[in-house]
Amino acid sequence: MWADAVLVEYAVEGGYAHQLRSVAVHEDGTLDVVRGGARSSVRWGADQVRALVTELEASGLFGTDHEFPAAAGADLRRHEIRYAGATVVAHDTTVPPVLRAAVSMLEQALTTR
Repeated sequence: MWADAVLVEYAVEGGYAHQLRSVAVHEDGTLDVVRGGARSSVRWGADQVRALVTELEASGLFGTDHEFPAAAGADLRRHEIRYAGATVVAHDTTVPPVLRAAVSMLEQALTTR
């Protein structure tokens, strides 16, 4: 599904519309975005890729897989981030504070045109 040069994979699903959206961030700054079944390819600058990697590294969560189960709530979205061979899964109410900036960057990537 993803190309070999993928640095970060992010998928978010659920919420009110129960949509699956995803983005693959490649080392060269190419973003493969899937929204509502439509695929597009856009580009980030090297500084944006570095900023994302810096946030993911600083979180300290990507040495092993982690799952933060959903707390009570309706229409919660499930966030899955794959980086450095590890996967972190959280929901809207359980995204760790150390990961919120990275999730925000990845959410912005989903809306990049």
